[in-house]
This record gives sequence, C-alpha cells and structure tokens, in this order.
Amino acid sequence: MEKLGAIASATEFGTAALLRNKFAHHYPDQSQARVDRLNLVITESEFVLVAFASIETYLSRKGFAI
Repeated sequence: MEKLGAIASATEFGTAALLRNKFAHHYPDQSQARVDRLNLVITESEFVLVAFASIETYLSRKGFAI
C-alpha cells in the first residue's frame, strides 16, 4: 500500500497490526501487560486513524470508493 501511495509508511502500519495482534490475545495472569497494551492503543490510535483516512483518500482517488 505504501508503494501505491495509499499509506505513508508500511513499517508503521505493520507496527499497528502487530499491536492489534498482541491486544487481541487475553491472558488473565498478565493484567499489567494488558493495561500497558491498552495505553499503547490509545497512543497509537492517531496513527491508525490517519492511515485509514489515507487509504480512504487513495480508494476515492482511484474510483474504488465514494
């Protein structure tokens, strides 16, 4: 998507995807790790929103979305 111009950084997008994967798994004995991940999600949410807006703009520009 980076090469197509849909997102600014494939590396940052991959980091956000890895964060999602870590957050999706639930281990009751790792409460502090879950809290830390939640805080990281809040921190990274701005990047995710910008990335999705960029993808939406790209799709609209290419005529795939309105």
